[in-house]
Amino acid sequence: NYGGTINFNGAGAKMIAGNGSITNWGQINVTAGDVTVSGSFDNSNGGKISLSGGNMSGVTTLNNGAGGTVDVAAGRTLSVVTFNSTAGSTTGSGTINASDAINLSSGTYGTVFAGTGDLTKSGSGKVTLTREHPYSGGTPISAGLLENRHGGTPASHTDHVASTGPPAL
Repeated sequence: NYGGTINFNGAGAKMIAGNGSITNWGQINVTAGDVTVSGSFDNSNGGKISLSGGNMSGVTTLNNGAGGTVDVAAGRTLSVVTFNSTAGSTTGSGTINASDAINLSSGTYGTVFAGTGDLTKSGSGKVTLTREHPYSGGTPISAGLLENRHGGTPASHTDHVASTGPPAL
């Protein structure tokens, strides 16, 4: 568990989680250089991961919970296997590239979602997407509301949208 601030500001920085998981309640800032992570992140309780001057890769699972924020600046990429967000948010115009899955239940997401996995909406909450998303998987919706807005107006998504409940799109 970590509640302070960690700044990565040099090339080749590497962060390794000793037990395979890092719980972040503070700030992790990548201001220069790229960071390679070995393991997973739990980001909640006011935790913030910020990529303003570098990229982050190697994250197995990023769980962005209540009060957690992931900020990815333009031209920056956060590469994960799975991105889960239950009540967190993302900001910035950079990219979260998920090779397996993007799972959202509520919150507002300003980053671009990319990758080969599905973007799945679950839970009764509302998810608002504010950018175009080039992920190549489907968009299953099991419950709640998925609102895709780009430039302040509803945007279309050409991928398959599958609803297994009574959601609104």
